[in-house]
Amino acid sequence: MGALSLAAKQNIRFSVYVTESRPDCSGLKTAQELQELGIPCKVVLDAAIGFIMEKVDLVLVGAEGVVENGGLINKKNSPTVDYTPPEYINFLFTDLGIFTPAAVSDELIKFYLD
Repeated sequence: MGALSLAAKQNIRFSVYVTESRPDCSGLKTAQELQELGIPCKVVLDAAIGFIMEKVDLVLVGAEGVVENGGLINKKNSPTVDYTPPEYINFLFTDLGIFTPAAVSDELIKFYLD
């Protein structure tokens, strides 16, 4: 959200598709926050994401966790979690900086050794 807010403040024009994110509908909260920042957005049903992908230039996802190989763990529409392998990820934007999935392992080692 911080990156999108900064881009909007720098007058970079873009719009956002937000998935509804069932079962907790957290996407609706995200859409409201984007609208309050003046960022145009549309809420899309989770099941309809494949339909709009051809209109998308960049995908940003949140994560509950990052594993050592740079893959992402995220919540899903069931009690299980969703795993995205590192080969589908270009960059991870974190509070420690921006990393490639390959660099995550090195950063984790540094983090735990400090």
